Amino acid sequence: MGEAVVEGFEPYEEGPDFTSERVVLSSAGCIRIVSRVQDHEARVALALSESPGVPGGEGWELLDSVSYRPVYGGLLEVWGPTSGAASPAASPMEVWGQAVAPGEPVLELDPGSTYRVQVWAKGRHDSAERFDAALRAGTDAPQQGLESYVIVFTSDGDQESPRPRPATTRLERSTARLGKPPLNMRG
Repeated sequence: MGEAVVEGFEPYEEGPDFTSERVVLSSAGCIRIVSRVQDHEARVALALSESPGVPGGEGWELLDSVSYRPVYGGLLEVWGPTSGAASPAASPMEVWGQAVAPGEPVLELDPGSTYRVQVWAKGRHDSAERFDAALRAGTDAPQQGLESYVIVFTSDGDQESPRPRPATTRLERSTARLGKPPLNMRG
């Protein structure tokens, strides 16, 4: 999941540390979850909470808790690693004993806040084994329902809201890139 880049902001090129062996990777403008199954559709619910807590539902495990600070405008979007933007679920998802209605896979954060993020998972402990067993049995491996995630954002501080860079002219951009104005713009 990543923050939508807002026009006027410099895109961050910082990537996650995939060598860390962590399941949840946080970097500028992005939170990644390393799945145990390569080819499937995970169900994801995003939530804002007043305080982090322990879920009341069976089968949910806390994967990790990471820090996050908005770097653009605060609009988070769920993305697949190769499939692009996520689609709303076809049916409700049960989260901690409550049905969560399908909705757009986005969450609007306050760009003036920092967040503690808890990532909860269900079905992950044996998802790879269930996927492999279906392949060995010659049946179609399940594409859905192998893993579900709830990502809970809790405000834990303030920051200065990120601001877009000032607008620049073509001459200023060219001069910055080339070190001097293009020939046709020299005075």
